[in-house]
Amino acid sequence: MTTRPKVSILIPVYNTARYLPVCMKSVLNQTLKEIEIVAVNDASPDNAAEVLAEYAAKDPRVKVVTHEKNGGILCGASFRDQSGDRRIHHLSGCR
Repeated sequence: MTTRPKVSILIPVYNTARYLPVCMKSVLNQTLKEIEIVAVNDASPDNAAEVLAEYAAKDPRVKVVTHEKNGGILCGASFRDQSGDRRIHHLSGCR
């Protein structure tokens, strides 16, 4: 049985591929393991999609949402847990 995450961490991604390894390492190394990481690739023109795909392939806690068209920072903030029994954190400028 899969444990439901206690915390969802949202990471907006646009032109930040060079920072993603440091960011992802930091988030994945948190002491709380019952997390999900939702990286929102907002049509980033760099190689962020490839970097995120590598992390998603290695760790099932990593989810990637890909936008075909850039929608801006607020698109990544639109995720909400409807049950209200867990926290959702939004990382911005994860450098």
